[in-house]
Amino acid sequence: MSFLTFVGALAFIQGQRYPLVFIAMIIEGPIITSASAFAASLGLFDVYVIFALSILGNLVADLVFFSIGYFGKKKFIKRYGKHLGLSKSRIATIYSYLKKHAVKTLIAIKLSPVVPGLGIVLIAHNMSFKKFFLVSLGINIPIALFFTLVGFYFGLAFNKFTEYFNLVTALIVFIVCLSVLIPLISKGVSKITTRGLVKLKK
Repeated sequence: MSFLTFVGALAFIQGQRYPLVFIAMIIEGPIITSASAFAASLGLFDVYVIFALSILGNLVADLVFFSIGYFGKKKFIKRYGKHLGLSKSRIATIYSYLKKHAVKTLIAIKLSPVVPGLGIVLIAHNMSFKKFFLVSLGINIPIALFFTLVGFYFGLAFNKFTEYFNLVTALIVFIVCLSVLIPLISKGVSKITTRGLVKLKK
């Protein structure tokens, strides 16, 4: 089962340890974070550790893409850009915009579910490592917090729902049992009473 879906991610992380969860967060941060936080609400993980790993996992992924762009210079884009729908004119336009609005572009890229990796590769040519690290960290903290809270409180709500569901189920079973037992008991009492009366008449 793929962990690119919430159900798949939840099934994947059950029984796993933090190192493997961390590696999965590097590959697919938001979904793994939410699923892990959900598992934390069930007592399988520590939610604070999951939050910290989520920040670190997103940051590591960003740094990998930044390194590809920084050390690969423009060779990577020139070689693989055409396969990603980036013509020379489009690349030139992107570079021109990045020079003027690098931080805004990084924020937009990080919030985009489609092109964060490629966008970070492009940004590596127009932003210092220190600046990139600080901006990326500043973006990753609220993102990690959001998905951790969503997963954790969804898990708590699910627990409450199952508690109430189990309570209602138990109540229904109890009522059904009573509805079956009461007539049987009534018939039994009626027979005993009838027999007693018959004996008294004799």
